[in-house]
Amino acid sequence: MNTGKKTILACVAHPDDEIGCIGTLVNNVGKGDRVDKMEK
Repeated sequence: MNTGKKTILACVAHPDDEIGCIGTLVNNVGKGDRVDKMEK
């Protein structure tokens, strides 16, 4: 069963690198998608 929800993994090299994609990630969270971040 497809609920239309997505799982998104943002891979960044440094903790502050998500600044470039934070708007997109917040938008996806607002839609109910699961967003995880992996940093080195």
